[in-house]
Amino acid sequence: MPKILALASIGLTTFHRRKGMHLRDVQKLAGIGMCYGEIAELGTGEGKTVAAVLPAFMHALRGKGVHVVTANNYLSRRDYDELKPVYEGLGLTVGYVRNQNEETFDGF
Repeated sequence: MPKILALASIGLTTFHRRKGMHLRDVQKLAGIGMCYGEIAELGTGEGKTVAAVLPAFMHALRGKGVHVVTANNYLSRRDYDELKPVYEGLGLTVGYVRNQNEETFDGF
């Protein structure tokens, strides 16, 4: 597993739109915990979606489908746009599903 986590981390550093992005220790620990089926709790702004790249990549390499669930349409689209280049750079396909019953937030 260390090699898979290293590849995912390199993918984030290489393909993320903010070049040179690095995983913080709390994100690495959360990602490793999720790889083992544990629940990881991170506060607002601590990078839950970025941490989820690690287990998503690991499970995808094992041939398992992966869904990363996000709280609402706005966050779903934001996270999709932010991490699509990372997942594609790691050789995965990515998409997002919008909840048709939820109102769209288009700004202020």
